[in-house]
Amino acid sequence: MRFTGLALFAALFLLSVPIIFAETFSQNADVYVEAYGTANLRSGPSTDFAVVYEIAVGTEYRVLKQHALVPWLLLEVPGIPTGAGWVFSDLVQLKRGSLSTVPYESEFFELPLLAPGPTAVVTLTSSPENLPTATLTPTAEVTARLLGRSNMRYGPGIDYPVLITLDGGTSLPVLARHSTFPWYKVATPNGEGWVFADNVEIQGNIYTVEVISSLAIPYPTPTATPDTVVVSASPLGDFGSTETTLANTLGLQMDQYLLSQGLAPRTDREASVFVMDLQTGEHFTLNGGVAYSGTSINKISILVGYFLHKNDPIKEEDAMLMANTMICSENITTNQMLASIGDGDIGVGGERVSQMMQDLGLGNTFVRSSFDTGIPDPTPVPFAMPITQADQTRTQPDPYNQITVEEIGWLLGGMYQCAADGTGPLIDRFGTQLNQQECQQMLRVMRANKIGALIEAGVGAEALIAHKHGWVNNTHGDAGIVFGPEKNYVIAMIYHERTSWLNYEQSFPVLEEISRTAWNYFNPSAAIPSTTPKDVPETCNIFAEPVIPDLLGGDITLPIPQPQNQPTGEPPKFG
Repeated sequence: MRFTGLALFAALFLLSVPIIFAETFSQNADVYVEAYGTANLRSGPSTDFAVVYEIAVGTEYRVLKQHALVPWLLLEVPGIPTGAGWVFSDLVQLKRGSLSTVPYESEFFELPLLAPGPTAVVTLTSSPENLPTATLTPTAEVTARLLGRSNMRYGPGIDYPVLITLDGGTSLPVLARHSTFPWYKVATPNGEGWVFADNVEIQGNIYTVEVISSLAIPYPTPTATPDTVVVSASPLGDFGSTETTLANTLGLQMDQYLLSQGLAPRTDREASVFVMDLQTGEHFTLNGGVAYSGTSINKISILVGYFLHKNDPIKEEDAMLMANTMICSENITTNQMLASIGDGDIGVGGERVSQMMQDLGLGNTFVRSSFDTGIPDPTPVPFAMPITQADQTRTQPDPYNQITVEEIGWLLGGMYQCAADGTGPLIDRFGTQLNQQECQQMLRVMRANKIGALIEAGVGAEALIAHKHGWVNNTHGDAGIVFGPEKNYVIAMIYHERTSWLNYEQSFPVLEEISRTAWNYFNPSAAIPSTTPKDVPETCNIFAEPVIPDLLGGDITLPIPQPQNQPTGEPPKFG
């Protein structure tokens, strides 16, 4: 049984099950959901039952039961005549607790009327942001107007993959309706798909559209599409390779995995990945061109900007600033680095870092304000969000700090080439402002960043990793260079969900499996059977290893082999 409708078997259940509901609702005090937009509550777990109430975003409701046969949840609303109502699970998001603790109901019956009681709901203190709306010009007599933010799926059921998430207010031509399940097939500029009937308002005569009766709509075979896994020309000139083998193997494997985890482009849950083979220059971007909140990952660009600004050799004060910023992710020292880059002005420092990225052809990445230290800025400087070539709406990124995975990945590739032999796009662009030793110092301080999670949890014990992690309330990620026994590579990855709080127990395992997939591909002789996550340390110690002495003149060399097909003695070059 695929999901929702009762038209195939509801009559049998309703004839055999008494229309009685005398038991007391069990209390699951820690499990609450909230509507994405608006959603109908019904007297039974199907659209065949009457609507008893309408819920809306901004209020959380306790989940009393979940149905064992169809994807519906029973929510407690004591102030209505039935005391509760059933909601289609695709219309709500989990806010607190775990559905695994909610008891199952396997019967189909109509809720009886109860005596009215006091309301018992939890109202959120903050109102949701106004979501942008887009209206398509209907091309058919029958259209479906979305009542709220809704998923469009490959088939008529929630166990079909999400193709795209659409904003409320969008009007879509209706192509067909299903004879058994309450779903409509609609058309969008991104292709055709199915939307749930309760999510839309029909305009026109729905009975004039095609009727689809098949119960065996096949699942799509996950494949890498041209706009999902891409090999593009390097923004850094002739740096890199346009070969497609890596994209057609590792890229496709990662794309299939993310789809299997419910992450798809242009939906409320999506991820992006950039990978580069540092010995051949092959690379790919998975779900590229998406602007994400820069998080602390963007401190990589600040680190490069700091070295460009410094004209003198690194001193102990500089080493301490960089160590606290890149290892402990300390925002106070990050702002001090920005102030140094800006000759005492944090804002100017951010502009110079952003200009550095533009000069490299990486203009979708910028930082335009200080990092949050918990202390309000007494004299904030208002300015508009820079407009870039990336999609700056899908993930609602921080207007002052944005990155794309591919641009951070390209920057890391340039840092690697500079550290390898003192050549590459950073040297080509900035000349004597940067040298090989300084690039080696950058990677040395990043190599001391150890959190036991994300990239680190997906590599073998022999790996060295120069990386920077970062996360904010709805975006988690990591980006770095992995040095393995067989291959070195760049990996940058970000997981985003359109929610007020992204649980790391949900995001970290996915990102760690992406890291493991890359490690096993590049280092098959040292492949690991599973990820090895550790708890992220609660405290940070920059003296846990001799990173400060190394930055001041110690060992900063890294295992950088000759690239493939490169004559011995020639400097390492990609391609």
